[in-house]
Amino acid sequence: PELATVIQFLKTWFETEHIDRGLLVKEWAKGNRVSAIQRTESGANAGGGNKTDRNPDYEHTLDTLDVEIAMATLPMDFNIYELPGSVYRRAKEIVKKKESPFKEWSAALRATPGILDYSRAAIFALIRSAHPEFYHYPGRLQGYINANLTETDHENPTEEALTAARHTPEKDAVEEANRQLAAARGEYVEGISDPNDP
Repeated sequence: PELATVIQFLKTWFETEHIDRGLLVKEWAKGNRVSAIQRTESGANAGGGNKTDRNPDYEHTLDTLDVEIAMATLPMDFNIYELPGSVYRRAKEIVKKKESPFKEWSAALRATPGILDYSRAAIFALIRSAHPEFYHYPGRLQGYINANLTETDHENPTEEALTAARHTPEKDAVEEANRQLAAARGEYVEGISDPNDP
């Protein structure tokens, strides 16, 4: 390993509590350069070492999880991987003001062991698939989370999870413009041109 990597590891290792150093070494040995072992309020490992569907340069923490939870409580559909600025700003406002149902979801998910290892799609799907009144009942909400927060490949969410998350990827603007121009020139383009028009 490079000297800078060794120095970064040693610095992190010295800053980590004794009980968490074994987990830190395991994560670094797997190639996950975590800067700390995060814990839930109950003391369980919050995760964060697994690769997920998030950008690999993105440091996922309990605070960034809160922003994702807030975004998932919003009613509109959007691309969950390329967040619109207005959605992100509104989510930050929800977190700051601790609005419902965000605050109830946040409390329940922050208490879930390994929560930082789940994909963004899984978090969105979980929240958006729940009965809208579940957050009023902490016991029912935790039971719902325990029964429904399942995922085997955190890095590659299933189509079902993306659909439940109401993920709407934007079409490539250049490709769409090319299709429309081709149709305007009189070429047959699937989905745009009339198949009965000669």
